[in-house]
Amino acid sequence: MKILIALISLILSLQAQSVGTSVYDHIIFKNIKEASQNLSQLNKFVDANASNQELKNGFIQMMMSWKKVQTLYLAADLDEAYIDIPRYIDTFHHGKENIYKQLDRILLSSDALDIELFKNSTKSINALEYLIFKPSQKTKRQKEMIVYILHHIGNHLKTIELFYQENRALFTADSQKINAIIMNALIESSYKLKEWRVGDPAGLSRKYKNSPKNSRSEYPISKLSYKAIEAILLTHQEIIGEQKFMNFSNVIHSAGADKELLSAQNSIKNALKYLHLAPAYDFNSKEIKLMYKELTALHNSYFISLISALKITSKILDSDGD
Repeated sequence: MKILIALISLILSLQAQSVGTSVYDHIIFKNIKEASQNLSQLNKFVDANASNQELKNGFIQMMMSWKKVQTLYLAADLDEAYIDIPRYIDTFHHGKENIYKQLDRILLSSDALDIELFKNSTKSINALEYLIFKPSQKTKRQKEMIVYILHHIGNHLKTIELFYQENRALFTADSQKINAIIMNALIESSYKLKEWRVGDPAGLSRKYKNSPKNSRSEYPISKLSYKAIEAILLTHQEIIGEQKFMNFSNVIHSAGADKELLSAQNSIKNALKYLHLAPAYDFNSKEIKLMYKELTALHNSYFISLISALKITSKILDSDGD
């Protein structure tokens, strides 16, 4: 019996290591590489004075790949020195300032960008959205600002990429720790997805109950919030959905939580279905309301069912973010 138990423990340990390596190779490192490559491509479009549509398409690809990195951002839990980097890139739901007014003023200024764009918020992906999708007569200044912001974001993406590149071993060193980090990342992401990115603009969150407003969405200028939501859901699907590679679903299956796993997988599929059926940029639509229900079910699957099944302690969520 002792030999059998030892053998089972060894098999589970080896599987956990394989899952950690697979998640690193097929999701974590792949996504950050894609984000860096898409940013480089967008830089090339800007340098080549590409058409507005090419710039917009380049932004979409870069933004969606960044959402995937942000959704499963594990660096902060592996090294606390990396906690703030996502906020240097992305300021959605952090702070109450109006960066659009600030950017308009900077567009009309002739002062050096090192001085004008000193705040992270004015050189974030949110600022980049505004400059790429907002028409302007100050095209030379606008291009200079876009280049400056891309350089800022690119430096931070490279920092993340180098961290992951140099710390692949951390994904197999302590399987229990990695499992907890992944589970907590899914919980945090699902909460922010249902409340911040869907609930607030749809008037379904506690904070904005029965007061829908599209302008509260993540990308109101470009109307790309649906794309951001899709990228986040696809990342959840990468990590717990049926894939050709080993992922976190193997850990859940090993814990005997197949019922809980299937519930979460179905919630992701249904949420994507309602998102694709939703009318163009209408957070007050019935499809978005149905998606919100699925996102609530997904969050509950993570926060209640899977946490219990995997015997993992959850972190306290920052429910406001302001």
